Amino acid sequence: MDVIRCHNDICKKELDEGMQIEYSVEYGEYYCSLECAIESYVDRARNQILADHLHEKHHNDIEFQRGKLIRKN
Repeated sequence: MDVIRCHNDICKKELDEGMQIEYSVEYGEYYCSLECAIESYVDRARNQILADHLHEKHHNDIEFQRGKLIRKN
């Protein structure tokens, strides 16, 4: 028998009955907490802060106008 560990690559805690264990139906993975699950999802999705990458060519169809993010026509 193998003890199941949190699927968050940073955490990897052994899961036990005292935890609020989260299960991802999409990925079929277990996490020790909602926070670990969310962190793992964000890492997997490769989210980035837009301001740090707005200059990149794959963002050339968007811009801010009057404080709102818009898609250029």
